[in-house]
Amino acid sequence: MMELFGLEHLSWEACGGANSYKEGFRSGAIRISFNGITEDMGVCIDLSGQACREFESLGHGDYDRIFSEVLDNKDEMNVTRLDVAFDDKDGLIDWERLCWDTIAKDENGRPTEFVSKFHKARVEWGVPANTEGNTIYWGSKKSQFFIRAYDKAKERGFYDQHWIRFELEMRKPYPMNWIIQGYTGDKLREGLLGVLREYVRYVDDPGTDSNRWRWPMKSYWEDLIDQVGRITLFVKPGVEYNIRQLDHYVFDQAVNAIGASIDIYGAPFFMEQIQRKRSENPKYRKLVEQYGKDKSKMRAAFRQGSDVHRELPGGELLPEAGELCPGHGRTPGTAGTGLGASECGDP
Repeated sequence: MMELFGLEHLSWEACGGANSYKEGFRSGAIRISFNGITEDMGVCIDLSGQACREFESLGHGDYDRIFSEVLDNKDEMNVTRLDVAFDDKDGLIDWERLCWDTIAKDENGRPTEFVSKFHKARVEWGVPANTEGNTIYWGSKKSQFFIRAYDKAKERGFYDQHWIRFELEMRKPYPMNWIIQGYTGDKLREGLLGVLREYVRYVDDPGTDSNRWRWPMKSYWEDLIDQVGRITLFVKPGVEYNIRQLDHYVFDQAVNAIGASIDIYGAPFFMEQIQRKRSENPKYRKLVEQYGKDKSKMRAAFRQGSDVHRELPGGELLPEAGELCPGHGRTPGTAGTGLGASECGDP
């Protein structure tokens, strides 16, 4: 599994297993578990949002390669959860209006501004936790498929930016259906469009038609759906880099090689070679400009431990892009994306 993801060169430490596995290995946020409670459980790799960033930076970062390997070995491999996200950073969505349109109801308690194949949608205020943001959920927590949207800028502490994230969360068996039908790579857009068009639609009442599914879409929702086809859904190696990733690589991954070089050549010669052979790299230059002015403060902060990064300048970069907030869900039907009918029924 380490080789499949291009991670065999990392420093791995033994740890307890997760998800009913007894043993495991961990490197940074990436966790591989084995020795399950039943013999047929095999090996499981768990990639959280932060772990995905590490896979992109430290592994080969090629999701299409992973999906292709899974498809070629469907009898032996399975994807039990898959999250797909896209961001509105261009101001397409008036976030406050979307929240109010979601909770607007008539005298019978029915939504007046949107139609959805999810029976319910709701807004939670102050979610993600400890922020001034809100989160919209379409669907039920007990189902295998749901959609959420939230104010990612406020989650990250950026109060002068527009950054609304939409996330699709799929659990077994729908991730494999998604992959088998080819909604990977460039076709991720097609899958997202199918979900949005089929399951959630914000509409205006023309006053002439009782069938709300025939009502015209609100202009902001139509603009969003049109824009999805032009959104980059994920970026292969070259993702946002921060001081935590730098420290993880230098002091966790490369520390033994660096230490051996210093022991062999001595610190002065080692530093001379570093200065002579290093080349300009924008992501490292940005870190130097951001953190390199007050070295005494940084050294003192580093000695306090990894939690210090949340207090340092630029700490707003954490948590990493792709980490999820709690949400709800249900399973889509057969139309649109063809993911299959719900096994647990309508919520």
